[in-house]
Amino acid sequence: MSLSTPSTKTQILEVASHLFLERGYNSFSFQHIADQVGIRKASIHSHFKDKEELGVKIIDQYIHDFELWTKKRTQRTGPEQIKSFIKLIQNHYLHQDSLCANGALFSDWSLLPNKVKARAQVLQYQQLQWLTRCLSHLGEAAPHRAEILFVSLIGAVQAARAWNNNKFFESCATTLLRDVGIELE
Repeated sequence: MSLSTPSTKTQILEVASHLFLERGYNSFSFQHIADQVGIRKASIHSHFKDKEELGVKIIDQYIHDFELWTKKRTQRTGPEQIKSFIKLIQNHYLHQDSLCANGALFSDWSLLPNKVKARAQVLQYQQLQWLTRCLSHLGEAAPHRAEILFVSLIGAVQAARAWNNNKFFESCATTLLRDVGIELE
């Protein structure tokens, strides 16, 4: 198989995304990726000139995936969509012992390259806008409550992971949602 085939690039992106969620942006290298994909480190440069370009592509994939995820749920009410989001967090991050994308980005923020920060802000804005729409039943308070919910869920994921206590996340999520008039169960 040629190194320029899309499957090698896809493998690189998948491994890099996994390492990003497992360790954070600044805690993995092209060598880590090459070792897991089974290629030479220099081969990665035929697909991505540097880690910044790779980081932007990873975040672009998260933006795309979140857009697809939300489109599949447009027929649901805002509270139903948020409950589905909580289940996504539980299934995707907590049960796989990984960071959420924003948690990984926030923890490395001061060291991120500017292009990665810019794409991260697009992802964060996308998710905040979605949360605000889902909380529209709160009227003018929706944007502020969306911000609180957004950062609180990120923090709850981080703490649950650090303490190896997924029940902590469930408890936080239940309380946070109750505060905005949504019952989780």
